[in-house]
Amino acid sequence: MGGLPNHETTNDDTYVRRQDLTRQLDGWCSDSKTRLISLVGIGGTGKTALLGYWLKTDYHRISRNVEGLFFWSFYVERSVDQFLAELLAFSEELGWDRPQKGSEGDVLDLVEKQFHRLPPLILAIDGLEVLQEGISEGRSYGTFVDAKLRDFLQHVIRAKSPWICVCTSRFPITDFRFTSVAVECMVGALTNSEGAEVLFSNSVLGDVNDREAISRYLEGHPLALRIFAASLPRAKRDEPRRHLVNVFTDLSQNTEFQGKLVRLLDFYANTLTLTQTVVLLALSIFRTPVPRQAILLLAKKISPDIGAEAEINELGLAEDMRTLAVSGLIVDDQLGGRSLYACHPIIRDYFRQRLVDDNKAFLSAVDLLTSRPDEVNAHGASAYEPLIAAVEALLVGNMFAEALEIFERRFYEAKVFLNEGLAKSGKRVCDAFVAFFESASNAEIRSIEAPRTRNRTRFDRGYFCRRALVFDLALGELDDANDLISAQLQHANGVIRAIAYHFLAELEFLRGNYADCVRAASAVIDGLGSVDTTAKTRIRRVRAGYWRLKAACLLGLESLANDWFAELRASRRYIESADVHALIDLANVWLSMSFRKEGGARAAKVALQRTDVFEDQVLALEVDLVVARFGLATRHNLRRCDALISKAYGESVEQSYQYLMLTAQILREYLALAEGREVQRAMLEQAISMALGAGMLGLAAEAEQVLWLDTTAVTDGLAPPADLVKLVQKTGYEALDCFFFNVGSKE
Repeated sequence: MGGLPNHETTNDDTYVRRQDLTRQLDGWCSDSKTRLISLVGIGGTGKTALLGYWLKTDYHRISRNVEGLFFWSFYVERSVDQFLAELLAFSEELGWDRPQKGSEGDVLDLVEKQFHRLPPLILAIDGLEVLQEGISEGRSYGTFVDAKLRDFLQHVIRAKSPWICVCTSRFPITDFRFTSVAVECMVGALTNSEGAEVLFSNSVLGDVNDREAISRYLEGHPLALRIFAASLPRAKRDEPRRHLVNVFTDLSQNTEFQGKLVRLLDFYANTLTLTQTVVLLALSIFRTPVPRQAILLLAKKISPDIGAEAEINELGLAEDMRTLAVSGLIVDDQLGGRSLYACHPIIRDYFRQRLVDDNKAFLSAVDLLTSRPDEVNAHGASAYEPLIAAVEALLVGNMFAEALEIFERRFYEAKVFLNEGLAKSGKRVCDAFVAFFESASNAEIRSIEAPRTRNRTRFDRGYFCRRALVFDLALGELDDANDLISAQLQHANGVIRAIAYHFLAELEFLRGNYADCVRAASAVIDGLGSVDTTAKTRIRRVRAGYWRLKAACLLGLESLANDWFAELRASRRYIESADVHALIDLANVWLSMSFRKEGGARAAKVALQRTDVFEDQVLALEVDLVVARFGLATRHNLRRCDALISKAYGESVEQSYQYLMLTAQILREYLALAEGREVQRAMLEQAISMALGAGMLGLAAEAEQVLWLDTTAVTDGLAPPADLVKLVQKTGYEALDCFFFNVGSKE
């Protein structure tokens, strides 16, 4: 795919040049410090058209010493391996010599080893959102779901040669938001003249002044202009101004844009055919793309409920979907060789509310989602996507009991998301319940009567906040977690307050506030009392004790760590859970490598053997990384360390476990030190930026130490750099040197 791009939505004859944006692109590309440009905007704003037109007409004027242009559309081919393979093939055409040995293995490994020899290119990447997290609305929103793409782009932005990547996406490029060489261009509101041209390209005729006035009234919003064009009767294409008056009546009113949009959607909805209405009602249930077959199933299910006299057929459905796609009101994406359909969130929310208001059709749709989820085959984070969509729809419709039934019987109170490593999906479900309680009236909440299960669980707002906290912490969304914990501590008492302190202990550890972690964990243990009463209480005490002991090890508190480990070890005989026994084993590993004690190797081996029966995937990854850390500290079985780190890194990137991902990335460079290989300093600098941006100071301190160890400063007897000293002082990380000081010393 080397050479100039071509895209079916880019029509050079009718494309409206956006002067301000193209000038901005020219300037960034001519600046050698800029390495990543992201064109970000909602579907239909012309990101791909802008990129294609700019590359065809302007890129040759860029004063940048590159040797070629390589275009790739992830809409057409989603495989990162295929992307990298084609990039290498294109580089060969430009004169790069592929090595005779070592090129048969992993393509990313070959790219990393040969990157300094590849000819510098302009990379034009379209549709990056298909490899980004687009569901979560927290910190993970916009992060890459493919570790290989993220690693490759890190090479691009840190390269010594003048590489540059220009990409389009519906989401921000979150992974590089703290990097100064990455810039973002929001493709948003159109000028009046641009808006007039957009209307014209969508068959709106009449005087150009009228079209400019319409664009001005609709505030240059591309979606609103498309809806206006779609709602205009063909016979009135020459009179758009009169149609504007018909829709809004009094143009002199100072109406907010949201009000204009709702009024426009109301008018547009009344112009749709029955099949088009059903298509949009079906799509409104989902937050992720779905295949045509899923839409057909839902359409047949709900069409009788909204007055259809004849059954909807696939041919008619396909034609109406093409009409909606051409107007830009639904999106037809090619993923994995098949068409998947979605609509803009504004349109989705509008038609979802219409579906909820039609109670009979709404219940028919939910019944299909819950009874035949496999047939829906939605494109989401997991096979649970139809059920998640059903829960969200039920809660929007104030049907709490029905949503709760799915949560209990199909999601097993969110345990499936923990077991299968689907933290993003789990957070999404719990956030939907929290949002329900926040939006419901007091009378509605009282009518729910917060039902209890057989084990006396009370399903109220606090319960779902605590469930959401589990996923927030796993995803590294520490600000969201802090807000939820603060609210819990303000209102909770007794055991619930102790549980809030348990989450606080984990939060403070992830932040690198190790002394605060010790205090919060002690509050948990004290709050739960010294007498073991229930299995849950014992487990909570052990988990809090594990966080407390880890923090004590990092603070260098050997005497307290010994005492606390004795307490943990004594609790083993009361608890049968493999997860809890693994925590006690990991505590032993931490104690051993922190203070050079015996027993760590055996405990590490036992902990690894337990991972097959864990209920919590995050804990399994924690075991991998702690055992790898122990191996590095003792210089034992480095090959196993490499395998454990690689596994943990890949899975944590895939699931957006930010803390675990950064830990694995740092340990990978420690391993390079241990084996005498070159340390990827650019990767560590990126890890430091991400850790500081996420508020994970302890990880930033570790990464800074690797950078320091990768110099002759240690053997020359020079003092640590000021940044490292400050981080150690902030975190109290007294034990930092004891883990890795001897691993990477230059001798």
